[in-house]
Parts: sequence; structure tokens; C-alpha cells
Amino acid sequence: MSKQITTISFFKFSSKYDKTWAFFMMLFAHNSLSKIKGMSFYRLMGSGKGKGFNPFPDWSVYSLLQVWDSKEAANDFFNSS
Repeated sequence: MSKQITTISFFKFSSKYDKTWAFFMMLFAHNSLSKIKGMSFYRLMGSGKGKGFNPFPDWSVYSLLQVWDSKEAANDFFNSS
């Protein structure tokens, strides 16, 4: 039986500066994320506006999906980040 676990974290940004920073992290965070110990997969995701399908992005909400080799690896990351 696999001991992998999956986590998803949502981030909401309100200021124009923070929204711009988050948008650029969609490109530039890959180098740092790929080096995290105990993480076997990650995906950065944006979100759409409103209810249901909307092709226009919501520049204030992003998420990070991660698959961890163990619960301990996930806890280590969240406790130190």
C-alpha cells in the first residue's frame, strides 16, 4: 500500500502588487518547487471568475497541488514554509 498523500493549498491575494507577484510565481516558482524533499509531483493552478465555467482568470486566487512521499514529508514542508 502506498503511503503517498496529496495536499492542495489555496492562496488569495488582494493588493495589485501581490497579484502581480503571484502571477509571476506561476513561471518562476518551478525551480524552487522542483527541489522540495519528499515531494514527487506538484502543479500550480490559477482559477476562473464567478460560478461555473468562465474563460477569464481571477487574478487573485491561485492553488498549489502537491503529492508527497509520506505524511511526514508534507508536515516537514508545511511546518518550515
